[in-house]
Amino acid sequence: MVRSLVSQARRTVLGASLVLVGVTPSIAGGGWYLMYPPVDPPPKDGRSIVPLRDWTTLGSFDSANECEVMRHVGTRMAELNIVRSMENPVRPEQMSASLCIASDDRRLHQASDSRAPH
Repeated sequence: MVRSLVSQARRTVLGASLVLVGVTPSIAGGGWYLMYPPVDPPPKDGRSIVPLRDWTTLGSFDSANECEVMRHVGTRMAELNIVRSMENPVRPEQMSASLCIASDDRRLHQASDSRAPH
């Protein structure tokens, strides 16, 4: 019974943390985005070949550190299969390939025929 309560509490706290990811504001022009790649083609070895401009933004943050903390939390939640729901269908392989990207990163706006590394 205690183990079940602890598990439920952990899920509630982690779920609340993920909700915060989507509503945390960043400062204009100097923020960071937590982004994850699409499911297809699937990321391999924690990397995606899809250009960043086609990734989904999960949240925005004032600092790289805040973003990395939430990326770690989101990745762990995905590994525990807590993240996936109808409202948030992020898969573990997507979160493993997620990145914190500066809002002014030029890769977010590259032309579709560009072959820049990701």
